[in-house]
Order: sequence, then C-alpha cells, then structure tokens
Amino acid sequence: MQPASGKYGVKEWVGCGKENFRPGRPAPHRPEAIVIHILSGTLEEAKGRFYDSRTATSAHYGVGKNGEVHQYVEERDTAFHAGIVVNPSWRLLKKAVNPNFYTIGIEHEGMPEDAWDEMLYDASASLIAEIAGRWEILLDEDSVIMHSQIRASRVCPGGQVRMAELIGRARGKEAIPTTISYVQSRVLGRVNVREKPATTARIVRVAGPDDGLYLQQWTAAGERVKNNPFWYYDPQTPGYVWAGATDRPNPM
Repeated sequence: MQPASGKYGVKEWVGCGKENFRPGRPAPHRPEAIVIHILSGTLEEAKGRFYDSRTATSAHYGVGKNGEVHQYVEERDTAFHAGIVVNPSWRLLKKAVNPNFYTIGIEHEGMPEDAWDEMLYDASASLIAEIAGRWEILLDEDSVIMHSQIRASRVCPGGQVRMAELIGRARGKEAIPTTISYVQSRVLGRVNVREKPATTARIVRVAGPDDGLYLQQWTAAGERVKNNPFWYYDPQTPGYVWAGATDRPNPM
C-alpha cells in the first residue's frame, strides 16, 4: 500500500545540530540494541527540534506515517535519545554506562495514543531489519526495546505499538543491506566479487585493484571470514567483496 506522495520506503538524510550528537562512540562501544520512540509530533517538527541546540536531543532515524524515513545521525555516531535512566526494566542495560553509547534510536511520527497503521509498521520493520543486519543485533524483545524500558517516566512510544508484531515483521525482512554510511576502500589484489556476502555465494566476477571496483557501501551482516563479518558492496557490478581483502578491513 503506497501513498500518493511516493515517499514510502524513501530514506532522506536530514542531519541535526552539531551540539545534539557526539561524533563516534566511546571505545569499546558499538550498537547492540535498537530503541523505539514516539515523536509526539511530525517529522517536520522533529527536524526543527534536532537542529535546535537548546534541546540537546536527537535520534538516528525518524519514520513517518507515510513510510518516509529521515536520518539525523550516522549509526556510528552517538545520538542523544535515551541517555536518562529512570527505574529501568531493560534486562540488558549496562550499569554506569550511558545507553546512548550502545543503542540506535528510531523515532516514529505521531502521538503516544495514536494507533500504528500498516505503513508505519512496515517501514519501521524494514529499517529495524537493516540496522540489525549491519550490526548483528538480535531481533528479539531484549534487543529491540521501548524507550520507557530505559526511562520509565516517559510514555514512549506509548501503549499503541505492538512490539511483538514489530519485531516479528522485522524478522521477515531482508537483513543483509548496504548501509547509507560511506567509507572508501580498495582491494589489495585479485578478489572474488560475490552475489551475496558469503564465501558460498555465486562469484559474479574476479577483479583487481585496477578494475574499477566502487567499494564504499558496507554491511556487517556477512559471513565471518577470519572473524571479520564486514563485506563491501560494489553497486556497479553489483556484488560483495570481503573487507579483509581490502586496505580497510574494518569500515567503522
């Protein structure tokens, strides 16, 4: 079901104020969970809020009721979305560690009392699956959680969202995406470019450093080779190259 606006599934980089996020994440932290929020407003209002230095708040993504997706902060950076802990019930909360350091925050358009329609569930589930694929996050109730499980004083995302359904939908989505975060890399020798990020996948072509591979997009959802799950994606082939065969084996 696609709306007349044609925005369903479209991702748009929006950004946020430089005071409202932290570049990178303190070592050794990386995304380990996804936090579901409600905007208590519109995507347009969120843009103004996240660019306002007085708010000291942001999220990595926002999902609109029409299925549109905005990105405000790079996944490898720290958004200010869940840093205040009040009577938490989240089982995997780390003691004395800011949860922003190891989570990714997704805002959703609407109010806590609003029912979620088909497009909001579907677009959110697709985004959750992509993120989980990039960072090897489990799609379960311990790793995809409500903001209120960290900060019980907030009604966020509210009682209308059916978390079990959202997680179940995400499990049914493609979990081997290419990221919209970019780094440049080149191969060190002859490599197999494969249809999927796995050594068992069909070889699309064999290429070398001078063969014009365009390796910028990457996924952390590939087969682990020598304990390295990162694979680069060449959209011009198209196909995947194991990151260990490049000059940047870890794109983060």
